[in-house]
Amino acid sequence: MPFIEIPGIQGRVYVPEEKEGAVKKHDCEDCYSCQMCGDGRCAQCLKEKFRGRQQKEKPEH
Repeated sequence: MPFIEIPGIQGRVYVPEEKEGAVKKHDCEDCYSCQMCGDGRCAQCLKEKFRGRQQKEKPEH
């Protein structure tokens, strides 16, 4: 179902369905339609995702 309800958000949100066998440059969870971005743009996106993941994984002292 492409429209879902998310608690705290009024209305419904569109979530496209993934196509089986669709080729992706990287296996990004939030990518539903890879446009084969250039390496510079792709690297920037991956860097931001990696940075966010590192901050979540940092042990607190």
